[in-house]
Amino acid sequence: MYLYNEEYTNAIRTFNIILSYKPEFSEALFLRGYAKFQLSDYAGAIQDFSKSVESDRFMTDALYYRAIANVELNNYNAALKDLISAIDIDDRHAHYYVARGYLHTEYGDTVGAISDYEKALKINPENVSSHLNLGLIYMHKKEYDRALVYSENATKYDPGNLQAILLKGNIHQYKNEYNKALAEYKKVIAQDSNHTRGNFLAGLCYQELEKFDTAYLYYNKVLKLNPDNAVIYYHRALLDMETERYPEALSDLNKVLDLNPRNIYAYHLRGTVKIYLEDFAGAEEDFSKAIELYPLMIDAYRNRAYARGVQNKVLGYYEDQNAIDSLFKMAGTDVMDVSLDYFKSITDFRTDFTNVADVSESKIQYIEQSIRMISPYHPVIRTNFESPEALHSLKSIIHFQELALELVLINYDYADFTNAQLLQLKEKISKQKKAYPDSTKYILLSSLLDGWQMEYSDANTQLENKSIQKELQGLSSFIKANHSFFIGSIMASFEIKHFRLDKSNQINFSTSENEVVNEKYEEAIAFYNESIDLDPEFIYSYYNRGYVHAILKNYGAALVDFTSCIDSDQIVPEAMYNRGLINIYLNKYSEGCSDLSKAGEMGIDNAYRVIFKYCKNQE
Repeated sequence: MYLYNEEYTNAIRTFNIILSYKPEFSEALFLRGYAKFQLSDYAGAIQDFSKSVESDRFMTDALYYRAIANVELNNYNAALKDLISAIDIDDRHAHYYVARGYLHTEYGDTVGAISDYEKALKINPENVSSHLNLGLIYMHKKEYDRALVYSENATKYDPGNLQAILLKGNIHQYKNEYNKALAEYKKVIAQDSNHTRGNFLAGLCYQELEKFDTAYLYYNKVLKLNPDNAVIYYHRALLDMETERYPEALSDLNKVLDLNPRNIYAYHLRGTVKIYLEDFAGAEEDFSKAIELYPLMIDAYRNRAYARGVQNKVLGYYEDQNAIDSLFKMAGTDVMDVSLDYFKSITDFRTDFTNVADVSESKIQYIEQSIRMISPYHPVIRTNFESPEALHSLKSIIHFQELALELVLINYDYADFTNAQLLQLKEKISKQKKAYPDSTKYILLSSLLDGWQMEYSDANTQLENKSIQKELQGLSSFIKANHSFFIGSIMASFEIKHFRLDKSNQINFSTSENEVVNEKYEEAIAFYNESIDLDPEFIYSYYNRGYVHAILKNYGAALVDFTSCIDSDQIVPEAMYNRGLINIYLNKYSEGCSDLSKAGEMGIDNAYRVIFKYCKNQE
């Protein structure tokens, strides 16, 4: 049911329960792997698919999905091996041939790809993927009429398939039939007005038809939908040049190079714009950068020679002319003679065109969200003894049956009581303390109450009591450490400092530069050390100390502490998650993604957000 409803994290939890009773249940392993696959945890999925195949070597769907997961990780050899095995075992599935056909295409084996797609069509003549891929192959082979037949078949069997409609438009566009191409692109836009690729291609057609104002409208619409689309800025710059709007072209090309500083074509075109603007020194600089990135770009030498000539740089001019002569004498096809027509053909759909529609509903939740470590554990009051947080109950150490409550450890802000109720509870505890002045548990609870009310000085003063029972001294040090950490966190929060993964694919371990804040963090570590010395089995001290170490950039120490939690007999999946984040920050992607996969399997939903963003393309 969870899989059917695309509730993949809940599905994983369900399969965990099943597999705890029957660990070699091949189908459950496959389905758990499938759920991980849908959450982009490809490495974790591969592990489950492998276990499924080990349990049942005829589980061809596990072979198939393991192949697809390997394709996502660019492990094409492993993927091809699995698909060959799956087809050898069971050759009745069209989608197996489609996947293998794709790999043949990636290897440049067009004949093999065509053969596999045709085999898929023999099994299922209405297989849309095969018609689409054959249409693409024949389009690139410039057999446009044949390509059109396959694209029309795709739309026949799936009239609403936008990729098939786009393909028909592409084929007409390659044939310079721009009005026919526009008719197809408008069908796409009619179904999805925000389809970035459809709008972009329509703009290209209008540009070719010299309907420049309309082309601008389409390009501007795409940039409104996707403001970081370098391809659109590039093509709008070309349009600006055609309409002699050189300052606007310069602005667009600056944006392209902000987004992609290694785009040789943008440097070359910007140099050309600067020539029109009579910024010859700037043009020379841009042509030089293009040559630096690709030394065989002959037009860059030609245009730099012109820019140098205008500046009376005679030596440089003749150096470029000699370079041009040498390049013309070179054999081979690597010399790049770049014309405006060549520039017009540049597109990169894979990096700049991603429709929300292309991302499954289950994954949209992972886009553009901040990611940070799971915070330290701290004690709170619970009156609902059946709550799931009871897994981290402290009742084996300390109990309060007479007050009908218990302490549990959680790592997010929570309280069962309002401030008024807390004051009533404080009054009750005060009476208990008077009746039992040497009772450690009431000293600890009273300290916690002060802490919850942010009266940290009073809270820790109470814990200096010399009569605290030996078996509770470790917990007392843990509470003192937490109070020191909270004081530091409150002070640091004014600087808005966090350990987090940001949108630029970098992990920031921002820490406070305030010495007082860091002193509080160091004080917390000292108290955690004390807690561990007094009670080495209390793993939450290791967890919290690891968190503080990470904030202070003591990454090695943080990894050691989180590993101690992971290696213990108690389950703390948050430690696995946090260790994964640190490993990714340290560029240990294999270890980090493995940790996150395990954390996700253990119930940390956020792990799949990180996997979706950082582990999809890691081998």
